Amino acid sequence: ASVAYNVNPVADQFQRAFQTLTFGNRLFCFFNKRWFFDQVFNDFIVRSFLRFGYEVSFEALDKGAIEILGPYGISYTFRRLAERISQLQ
Repeated sequence: ASVAYNVNPVADQFQRAFQTLTFGNRLFCFFNKRWFFDQVFNDFIVRSFLRFGYEVSFEALDKGAIEILGPYGISYTFRRLAERISQLQ
């Protein structure tokens, strides 16, 4: 905790000094105001991960596993088991 307390004023002074430079101010404005990188990041990276997570985990695994192991799978298994037992008689 003491390191974070001591480093914070140095980082704050560096940020102020960097923003007062012409190049630093232009770079700061470029990354923070003009391009909206958080929007670009959300549109291209986060949405693709969310779509992938929905398609893989929800559609393929959850629905498939629940239908196979759930009521349809259990009833199918018991039906097949009853058919095999009746064939043995």
